[in-house]
Amino acid sequence: MNGQHGLSPSRYAWTVVGLLWPVVVLNYLDRQMLSTMRLSIKVDITELQSAEYFGWLMAIFLWIYALCSPLGGAVADRFNRKWLIITSLGVWSLVTLLMGVAANYHQLFALRAIMGVSEALYMPAGLALIADYHHGPTRSLAVGVHLSGVYLGQALGGIGGWVAQEISWRAAFVGCGALGVAYALVLMIFLHETNRGRENKTSSTPAASPAVGVDWRGFVILILCFSLPSLSGWAVKNWLPTLLQDRFGLAQAPSGLWATFTHAGPAFCGVIVGGWNFVIAAYCITAVGLVLYTWSLHRRTEQQKKHGGRS
Repeated sequence: MNGQHGLSPSRYAWTVVGLLWPVVVLNYLDRQMLSTMRLSIKVDITELQSAEYFGWLMAIFLWIYALCSPLGGAVADRFNRKWLIITSLGVWSLVTLLMGVAANYHQLFALRAIMGVSEALYMPAGLALIADYHHGPTRSLAVGVHLSGVYLGQALGGIGGWVAQEISWRAAFVGCGALGVAYALVLMIFLHETNRGRENKTSSTPAASPAVGVDWRGFVILILCFSLPSLSGWAVKNWLPTLLQDRFGLAQAPSGLWATFTHAGPAFCGVIVGGWNFVIAAYCITAVGLVLYTWSLHRRTEQQKKHGGRS
């Protein structure tokens, strides 16, 4: 690896994290900004005036992404991850760009479905590549830094609503899509695969069965821990901008920013702290969040009592 990029292994290991961080930011930015731009898009795509059609447009991405994620992991285990990452980024960025020139709801729907397939291929390959470059004490921190891009991308999705309001929703999609296509060219030059193929061939350790050493009970629990919060989490992410607009009268730009930054901003800090100290991230930050949530519910109840029970 050292001869490929001219850096020491430890320095290039962090370079990989730096190279992949903008990719994961774009991965979540491109998927999330649609939720903040409904008011602008429904002027041109009249089907989106219906909440049902908007819900289907958001859901098709999530269903396909969920179904294709295991496939993405299998592909990443068998093929060159550098080119898988570049292909994934290039395809979903091109899809994002094409969403900016979509003429009707059916085109948007098909493009969102394709985005689900292409984006699902990135995360398994990106995390596996980081894990191969980072061993020992730096692995958790490296993964945490990388995953911070997930929440920054979600937060920046709110800017899509601002761009759509001040310029146009088509410009937001075209701009982000073009940025991703250009960055894919950067990765072609600077991102390198590990020598995992040669390492496997030269290793004197017999290949172990995939099932050996796997704590399946713990694995299932982790799956549930990630899946159950997502049921409510993605509902909030996809519909909170609309709620702020309909219930509280916010314009598109501030509703998108409030909806994304208030949720994704603290999560950004959480994954960084989690990479450094899991106990603090898992328990202390969660406790603070529960206290603040309880306080907000209490304030809301008091306001309802003051206004005679009206919501």
